[in-house]
Amino acid sequence: MHSSPALHAAPAASIERLRDSVQRWAFVAAIGLSAFLLFSLELLAGRRVLPVFGGAPAVWAPVLCFFTGVLFVGYLYAHVVGARLSLRAGGLIQLAVAAAAVGVAVLTPAHLGSLRVSEMPAALNVLLVLGVVAGGPALLLATTTPLLSSWYAARGDDPWWLFAVSNGASFLALLAYPLLIEPSIGLSAQRGLLAAGLAVYAASLIPIIFGARPAAAPAVQTPS
Repeated sequence: MHSSPALHAAPAASIERLRDSVQRWAFVAAIGLSAFLLFSLELLAGRRVLPVFGGAPAVWAPVLCFFTGVLFVGYLYAHVVGARLSLRAGGLIQLAVAAAAVGVAVLTPAHLGSLRVSEMPAALNVLLVLGVVAGGPALLLATTTPLLSSWYAARGDDPWWLFAVSNGASFLALLAYPLLIEPSIGLSAQRGLLAAGLAVYAASLIPIIFGARPAAAPAVQTPS
């Protein structure tokens, strides 16, 4: 007896649909988590800097400039990686950066007083401290929405709704940090949660990188 080709095609189609669904949810998880962590990290970094440098405008202005600059560099990185590298190559780089960011979150000193340099202008010292304690994670998280959206578009799917996911997660972080996280969780525990969140983010990249389906081929027009 010869089995019908349709019987073989059905399980293959089911597996393909399952893989596509897992990868779609991985995109949602990575982008949503990265946006939530980025805005939480900005508030956490400012909260950690305050006891060392005070709350004067000379402190808050460098904090704002730092994260604006990181966002610009992150978008530039996302453009270069998305335009010049394949998903697999770019994804492995992103995974390596994520692993480094987890290490930074775990190994940075709990008390930042040792990083204060009395001879250095306060604004420059704040930028230096932020670069040490938040630069790596912030850069990683800033790259995520534009880079992963370009990878999602390469599948042949509309990526624009992913920006709504990012915006919603960012807004949620802005509400959750002052209302829930900061009043009820200590700074040490917040650092631990940040490292755990970055590890989950790195894990969410795995199905995106290794479960990618081929990019949609351009339609070929036949002469009429």
